[in-house]
Amino acid sequence: MNKNGNIKHGYHGSLTYRRWKAMRQRTSISSRDAHHAKHYDGVTCCERWASFEVFLSDMGECPEKHTLDRFPNANGNYEPGNCRWATMAEQNANRSSCILITHDGVTKTATEWARTLGLNPSTVIERLRRGWSHEQSLADPCRTSRGKSYPTETLSFQGTTKLLINWAKEIGMTPNALRMRLRLGWSVERALTQPKKTSTR
Repeated sequence: MNKNGNIKHGYHGSLTYRRWKAMRQRTSISSRDAHHAKHYDGVTCCERWASFEVFLSDMGECPEKHTLDRFPNANGNYEPGNCRWATMAEQNANRSSCILITHDGVTKTATEWARTLGLNPSTVIERLRRGWSHEQSLADPCRTSRGKSYPTETLSFQGTTKLLINWAKEIGMTPNALRMRLRLGWSVERALTQPKKTSTR
């Protein structure tokens, strides 16, 4: 025990101690920065792990190239039963952005679907966290600061789903012309594959 009455555990400066200290900073309202305040809002560390010695006893030493990962609940708190030492690859697979969504019979991560449909990935993930259904999270348009909607109409053809505006660009047609074909009752296949009529003089 040192002159301040604290137990000298001999781990100060070690990788395990640094991981524990970083966890405490992320979950401490008084010490976390703006980034941590945004991404760890509502996340807490259990009282048991206020002690490094107890944390060390529960988790063991941190292996090289590993960090502290909340698992199996990536949005849960830092506590026994919901933490592990994980590699960066394992952490990436456990992130919220890796939530799987099945849409039109195709399964992708929320981030992949957002990019496919021209949506902001963080917006889709936040919608899912708020309890929106998969379909609603992907179908509802994102709003710009001026209140206008981004077009999010999608078409699926031969196993591929794209924005209507992207299909139109690919086949050399205006979005309105493609939309009109569909409104006239054309199948998606016919609307995308039938050549445009060329004007003759």
